[in-house]
Amino acid sequence: MKNLANLIKLSECPRLTEKYKGIAALPLDLPRFELDSADNFWRIWNEEKARVDRQHIDRGAVGKSPDKVSKEYTQWDGIAMYEDKEVLGSAAWVTKDSPAMAESQPAYLKSIFDNLPFVRIRSVRLWSSNCVIPGHYDGNMPASLDGKLRFPTEIRIMLDDQNPKETFWLAPVSQYKPHTTVPDEAKMHVRLPPDTNTFVWNNEDCIHGADYDPAYKKILVVIKGWVDIDRLETLLDKSIAKYPDYVVKF
Repeated sequence: MKNLANLIKLSECPRLTEKYKGIAALPLDLPRFELDSADNFWRIWNEEKARVDRQHIDRGAVGKSPDKVSKEYTQWDGIAMYEDKEVLGSAAWVTKDSPAMAESQPAYLKSIFDNLPFVRIRSVRLWSSNCVIPGHYDGNMPASLDGKLRFPTEIRIMLDDQNPKETFWLAPVSQYKPHTTVPDEAKMHVRLPPDTNTFVWNNEDCIHGADYDPAYKKILVVIKGWVDIDRLETLLDKSIAKYPDYVVKF
């Protein structure tokens, strides 16, 4: 497990931390990821989605009240399109594997592997929140990476969002600690331009959360793995230049 940290060029992190200082999130300059078949997607999603279960307690629980630091506590429903079985046992969350979904969307899944800047992807999961998501960090694998990647590295695809306004937000951890109240006026919501549905955020200097209205649903594609620092830097530079009005700063 310790060797997994070596997949990331950690020697470059101090330079990139300084280069992207103050950037909380931004859209990525990538074409929209589009499903092979929306009809097949919704059929399988509605038939197979299940509760996302906690397998291990990681730093995502930092700041929670003791009654919610439990493997029984969950916030999402979803399914997985891909899981690296070699490391699945160390993941904090377990999502129902769906071979049917992966088989129904082969080009979609391939485009994720081909276009996103990862050395190795460990999971591609489709998650839909079923409650308000309080501000928190995501954990890393291994935990020795926590606190190291202090620039935008956490990548998500907005597969579907029926909300009338943005719900995914960030707040600087220098002002708001995990699982504490963040007033609405302090939430920095991520906006996406029409030509991309992918975004990235700083998971170390910011906490992130999501507003929730049960009348509306959204599905995020949660891609976890080890980023390719060189490819990511090139993509971040292109994205900042293309979408200056969408860069979220703190």
